[in-house]
Amino acid sequence: MQTKTPVEQWQSFKERYLHAATGLYENHIKVTRESSPSYYPLLYIKGAAFWQAVDPELQKVGTSLDEVLPQIESATPDDAVLSSGTIDLLKTTLSEQVVPTLHRQYLN
Repeated sequence: MQTKTPVEQWQSFKERYLHAATGLYENHIKVTRESSPSYYPLLYIKGAAFWQAVDPELQKVGTSLDEVLPQIESATPDDAVLSSGTIDLLKTTLSEQVVPTLHRQYLN
């Protein structure tokens, strides 16, 4: 059986999904505060692709998502953004250029 990675799924899904251009931050607001169910699939597909895109970048600097995950601060249910501590952790672990690129591609 052949399966697609989350990034591969996202690449094909975004071509046909109405709200594909919506960043994960805005998507969270649409789902949780505005109860817009049409945005719900984006959380699963684009969200998984984001974390799968983060992992190889971490591996390039000698760590992995598995190692960094325990250090990531949990957001409260009302937060629609990654915590500043999590962003800072990623910025100090990854290069300064990688985090803004991932942010642009997936979060905003």
